[in-house]
Amino acid sequence: MTLEQALDLVPDEGAVLALGGTTLYRRPMAFRLALRRRFIATGRPARLTLLCFTAGVESDVLVGAGMVERVRSCYFGLEIFGFAPSFTAAVHAGRLQVVEESEASLAMGIRARLARVGFMPSTAWIGTDMFVLGPDVQTVVDPYSGETLTAFPAIGCDVAVLHALEADPEGNPPWGAIGGSIVSCR
Repeated sequence: MTLEQALDLVPDEGAVLALGGTTLYRRPMAFRLALRRRFIATGRPARLTLLCFTAGVESDVLVGAGMVERVRSCYFGLEIFGFAPSFTAAVHAGRLQVVEESEASLAMGIRARLARVGFMPSTAWIGTDMFVLGPDVQTVVDPYSGETLTAFPAIGCDVAVLHALEADPEGNPPWGAIGGSIVSCR
């Protein structure tokens, strides 16, 4: 699909947009620039929730444009270049809701969604005060072992955007894994 067709996958209001990559590497930069241009021209998409393990410059540009209402991430910054300026300013001004996540809460939440279940059990967070960060995260008792487990709620997204160095016309990378340029998460 073309970049313009990919942009059309993002709902106009309140979409959850997952962005792949790691801090400054393999970020979907062309997509975010095109999305920002569309927002400047039309005001859409608006009120985005960004879902990223690590958020970097691609996310900071979207926050700076005023497109983002909420961020769910373990980290938001520019590595050796310091704080993400738009993110920092928006948080200090109270214009951005931040849901602090851990790698476990994101990974388990996404796995639950992929498994089409309401939560994913894990031993992560047990014995910590991380539950303060995620009041929607609860504990359950394993019916087989009696052990207390963390029940991470499913996390869904409307669209996930991944950067791949090489892909076939359908967006599949050469090694045959599921993935590519745009992956719908509904």
